[in-house]
Amino acid sequence: MTHEYLSDFQKGQIIALWKVHGIYQKVADELHLPYNTVRSFIQRYHTRRSIENLPRSGAPRKLSQRTTSRLRRTSRKSRRTTLAKLRDDIAPYVSTRTVSRALAVGGIKKHPLAPRPQLTPIDARRRLAWAREHANWKDEDWQGVIWSDECSVEKSKDPRSHWGVPKCGREIPSRLRQGHEIRARC
Repeated sequence: MTHEYLSDFQKGQIIALWKVHGIYQKVADELHLPYNTVRSFIQRYHTRRSIENLPRSGAPRKLSQRTTSRLRRTSRKSRRTTLAKLRDDIAPYVSTRTVSRALAVGGIKKHPLAPRPQLTPIDARRRLAWAREHANWKDEDWQGVIWSDECSVEKSKDPRSHWGVPKCGREIPSRLRQGHEIRARC
């Protein structure tokens, strides 16, 4: 349940109409506000003699707005940076969970990178031989070639060990987002 706070203008309207009518229901009907909102505000106003809200409870924020913006900017620039590395570089005084929440508020959710096929030594030799064979081809030679598959391949790395941030506007693959509609925002 979310709470919408009354603006100072609305508070002034409630007080003015209360002074004119003196009836909660008339004020509520005229301003299209719930009866209980009008009643409780007038009662608080009479008790405190002020329209100001009391300070909110809770711990102070660990991350300033500037630090949060820096975390988001850095995360977008170096998409493979881990949460722990981001924390160590920018905000070492908070937990990785805090960093994750700050990024999530900005629409950035780290997710496991899509698995990539491992490049075996045999495949590496074959690719190198193919590249050397075709190194001197001219543009006319390449006109008859159709590239059917584009994929990236990493050698000697476990692709599942990395986490990344999707590029702007790209959707996270369904196997990684666990049933939620997630898009990267910039």
